[in-house]
Amino acid sequence: MQPLDDIRVIELGQLIAGPYCGRILADFGAELVKIEPPGKGDAMRQWGQRDADGNTLWWPIIARNKCSMTLDLRTAEMLDDPHFQARETIIERRDASGQPLPMQNVFPRLSRTPGEVKHCGPRLGEHTQQILEGWLDHPPARIDGLRQRGII
Repeated sequence: MQPLDDIRVIELGQLIAGPYCGRILADFGAELVKIEPPGKGDAMRQWGQRDADGNTLWWPIIARNKCSMTLDLRTAEMLDDPHFQARETIIERRDASGQPLPMQNVFPRLSRTPGEVKHCGPRLGEHTQQILEGWLDHPPARIDGLRQRGII
């Protein structure tokens, strides 16, 4: 029995960080499904020197304990698919200035209790003050100094 045996993860990340985190989850027992673009797949499949069979060193390391499937998440035709529309895949939220912002909903919606987008992501630097004061306990004078020097 492993700690994450009852967890199912869909990995949509590419390159190093997302696949590495997914591998760690899979190593601890999560059932991990890697979504790759059709054709060439994840870029990690092409990285590094190849062995005599044409395989790279990186892919077997980063992809261990995972299942893999291809799915094109970028085609316009996908938006017209009735299954895609029925799952409310494209939603509209308001950005920080109140303007409508069409965005991709939590995807893919495979569970009976799917996640949801409650609000748009923050503007760049929106929480800087809160993090520096609240989490890092910097006094306001220090924060002002960082601003004056152009660090934040």
